[in-house]
Amino acid sequence: MSAALGCGADGPVLTPRADGAVYADGAPVPSDGARVDRDGAIALPDGDVVAPDGGGPIDTDGAVGPTEFCGRSWSAATLLESAAGDVLAYGPRVAGSAGTGGLAATWIQHDGDAFAPWSNRFAGGSWSGATRIAPTPDGALDARIGVDSSGRAVAAWVQEGATSSNRQMWASRFDPSSGWSAAQQLVTPAVVAANPELGIAADGTAVVAWEGRVAAFGRGDLWAARLTPSSGWQSAVLVEHEDSDAVGYPRVGLDAAGIATVAWHQPDASTQYRGWASRDDGTSSWSTPVIVDTSPVAPLRLRVQYPRVAVDDSGAAIVVWTQRDPVDVAVTYAYASRRPAGSSAWGTPIELGLGSDPVVALSADGRGVVAWREFVEARTRVARLHLVAYDPASGFGTVATIVDGVAAIDGPAVAIHASGAIVVWSEQAGTMMDLRASCLAGGSGTWSAPAALESNDLGEAVSPSVAIDGTGRAAAVWAQTDGSQRSVWGAVLE
Repeated sequence: MSAALGCGADGPVLTPRADGAVYADGAPVPSDGARVDRDGAIALPDGDVVAPDGGGPIDTDGAVGPTEFCGRSWSAATLLESAAGDVLAYGPRVAGSAGTGGLAATWIQHDGDAFAPWSNRFAGGSWSGATRIAPTPDGALDARIGVDSSGRAVAAWVQEGATSSNRQMWASRFDPSSGWSAAQQLVTPAVVAANPELGIAADGTAVVAWEGRVAAFGRGDLWAARLTPSSGWQSAVLVEHEDSDAVGYPRVGLDAAGIATVAWHQPDASTQYRGWASRDDGTSSWSTPVIVDTSPVAPLRLRVQYPRVAVDDSGAAIVVWTQRDPVDVAVTYAYASRRPAGSSAWGTPIELGLGSDPVVALSADGRGVVAWREFVEARTRVARLHLVAYDPASGFGTVATIVDGVAAIDGPAVAIHASGAIVVWSEQAGTMMDLRASCLAGGSGTWSAPAALESNDLGEAVSPSVAIDGTGRAAAVWAQTDGSQRSVWGAVLE
């Protein structure tokens, strides 16, 4: 079920038949015989319809099939997790290989006894099937995954202990020829782990960063552990140890040489929340943390929140964050700062626009995309979705608003490749949250009209994640309820 169809700024774009043939009412005949009605809907030869808003072919039962998208097709939504019994699965993440190693997803799923990390790989044209990475008798949460250029993967998660004060960082390695290794604990039991993030380089070098507390509700420090493919995991080390207040939500990225940059939020000596960053030296030695945001304005607290970092192959990095207005703390802005390759200094922060929760992705050659959401009416939750591209030669481009006036937005998530960029998010449609995607085709400068990736109106689609592998193939994953249980779903763009 496929039309000669691409995706333009105003919705579907057809490739007309070479002889210029038209239907009796003047609508053009595309090269594969699909029919375009006057309202812009496209009737395919098998009787299915493509909606004019860029959504996928809609069958008579209402299911959305393969969605044409920037000249390629999203597959139908596929159930990624084991559907046996009363499944509860959440927190999906997906990662793409820098080469031809495919894509891999991870999530947390109840296996009948406890929550455990699971995975599913897309390679050779199909999903391999859900696999439990490791048994976790007391439970697990916050699974993360990365894939190297050959398809080897690394997963890390927080593993529950007998009490809440004994949550530890664990990890496992995947080899396509042998599967997942036995799980390995990354740090001593004295440290209580939370909010991990994982970055990986093309050669399989990986770094996991997380909050580590010395007691269940003590102040958190920032920890990291490095994986060298030839020798395994090194001992976890402190990236910072500032006792003024706790670290929050670290994020990490690696360049082509395996050098890691980590960003997080934390109060400074004056108790103002700031955005911080540090870089290692390719071993386990980290630079002195530096502040990346603008100077604080007393007496604001929580002024900077949720920094996110992306690193290109050369080591250039961009950090984005949410920053509160110095006068009206109910108003927030999305900010960004860039560190050039070979430099330790972060540039002057740039205000991208009103909004919060920005996310960033960089391609190997340094091109980037940032997405963030804005709540126009905080009480009524009227929301917008903004996007901006970054070019190393010219900087940030013009902000595009591709969603305006919906009741709520969850996400977004972004990925970028030489073939273009993709953003996925869920937005409220009636009483449900539906998954949407838009693309920026390489060199086009225009974001496509949003396309629907699923049409399950039994429950909300939330927690989207997206990745692109070295071949340009992309995968989106998300969690969704069906009225009785929460499952993990995925779709692939080829």
